Formats: sequence, C-alpha cells, structure tokens
Amino acid sequence: MQSIVFACPLCHGPLKHDTQAYICPRDKKSYPVTCGIADFRVFHGETIKADFEQSSVARLLSEYTRRSFKELIELDPTLDPALPSGLLARRRLHILGGVTRARGWLGNIERLYEASPRGRFLELGCGTGGFVVAASDVFELAVGLDIDLLRLILAKKQLEETGRQAILIAANAQFLPFQEESFHMVVGSDVIEHVETPSQVMQEAYRVLQSEGAIFLATPNRWSLTPEPHVNVWGVGWLPRAWREPYVRLIRKLPYRNICLLNWFELRRLLAQTHFHRWRIFLPTFPSEHTARLPWWARVAVPLYHALKDNAATKWLIYLFGPMFHVVCIKK
Repeated sequence: MQSIVFACPLCHGPLKHDTQAYICPRDKKSYPVTCGIADFRVFHGETIKADFEQSSVARLLSEYTRRSFKELIELDPTLDPALPSGLLARRRLHILGGVTRARGWLGNIERLYEASPRGRFLELGCGTGGFVVAASDVFELAVGLDIDLLRLILAKKQLEETGRQAILIAANAQFLPFQEESFHMVVGSDVIEHVETPSQVMQEAYRVLQSEGAIFLATPNRWSLTPEPHVNVWGVGWLPRAWREPYVRLIRKLPYRNICLLNWFELRRLLAQTHFHRWRIFLPTFPSEHTARLPWWARVAVPLYHALKDNAATKWLIYLFGPMFHVVCIKK
C-alpha cells in the first residue's frame, strides 16, 4: 500500500516519527499512535471526553480479536441501549449498510465529477469505514479521518474483515495533518453539518486538494419534510436554533448538540465564500440497494421524489424541501 506524508495540523510543517508518536519540532507538540492509528486531534470536541474515550477504547481493544465487526458495533457507547429501539436499530442498519451505500455514492460522484476517480482519496468523518472500504477498491490510496477514535477502531476491523487496506487517522476536519495538494478527491458525507466552522473545513479541503481535484459533500436539508435523520424527529430544522435541543429532548429525550443542518440558501452562501472556482448542488438519486433499508413510508415516497426532482417544473420544490443535497466543488 502507498504511504502519505503527514504534516503538523497546526503549522503544516514536517513531523518526526517514532513507533509511539509523531512530533512537531516547531510547535513542540506530540501526537500519539493508538492501535496503529495516529491521533492528530487539536481538540476532541464537546461530545468526546478524554477519560471516557480512554476507558471505552480499552474495552473495545480487549474484545477486538474475539469479535467480528458486527459484534463490536454492540460495544460502541454511542449506540446506547437506552435509545429508542427504532432509532437504535436504524443506526445499526446505517452502519452495516455503509459499504453498499458508499459504492452507490461513488458511482454518483464519478458521473457528477465527469472524470474517473484516481489517485489519492480522503474521507472526512469516515466513521466506521464504509466509504473507505468502497474507495479502497477504486483509488490508489484511501485515507479515512474521524474525530472519534472509537469509530476508527471499528473502521480498522471492517477493513481487516473485508481484506482492504487504507490509512486511518484521528484528526479534526478544520485542521488537516497533510501537506498541500496531497489528494485528488476529498469526500465529506454527513460531516459539514457537524462542524462549528464549515468555511474552515472547506478551506482546508481546498488546501490539500490537487489542481482539478474535487470535494464531494452529502448533507441533509434543514427544510426537509422528512424527519431529522440524526434523531428521527419531524420539524427540527424549521425551529429557531435555540429551540431545537429542548424540542428533541422533549420528543426523544436525547441531546441535540453539534448539529446544524443547512437549507439550500445557506449551503449556496457557504459555497460562494470558498476558493473553489466551480461548484454545483445536486439532488441525489437513491439506488434500490440504498432504499431497501429505508422505512416503508420512505420507500413509497422515493419514486415520487425521483419524479419531482427530474421534472424541470417541480425540481425547485425538491431543492427547498427534499431530504438531502449532494455537492461537488472543483479546484482550479
């Protein structure tokens, strides 16, 4: 497998490397390696407490060799058994369907990008590795990045079980530990709505992309008429931002933090502020292998959605109220 040269996520300078850590001589910072996964996180995020993560990682690693990927998912503390049974089952199905879903998205990317995927691939927010597994069949080198070390360990297990190879690292999407022009394609599926500064993520993606490279984003629509996908609650995106957390807690008794969905207007405003010379928002087509895992009402609605989005007179309705957006941005 090819390798990639890491850089300091803060100063982008060269790093020294030993078996235990990467060290930035300029910033005097050390980035440890856990289970073969380099940890370049500048911050852990509000939902990740260091002590809790350390104990959860130890538990996961103690079961790592004895359990399959599917069995290890049961130990993921973010899949709390206290969650409503329907939502818990939905999240597990979403994880298990990751590779199939990613293969469909990669086909869409190739058509939207109007070029064959090649070279080096980076996924922001790779989670348990479904997209990285699919990308490793297409690209010369696949790199998966996530802020959650637990999810990366699960991704490593999935790569091993599927016989694929990829590089996994813990890092923040706002502070990428790579040199300039390191990748031909960057993908962020369900990521941009979780970061505090989406414009900084886009700036970093631009920096690490080669000329004519592309970033692909998939993100839910804040004004969608379907339930909010993270908590399966109707109407969340229509509320003022300060009301969304109390509303979700009232309906689901779940936290609703670090999520800020964008509508069509907000997404266009974000893209217009980037350095990308060419970008476009698309309405995705949902392949049958993707819709098979959806609730019954969604499977019934998909043909109507496809008909409306492909009709010039009604397409604007789907841009305003459809379930999600796909975005492709090309670097000059």
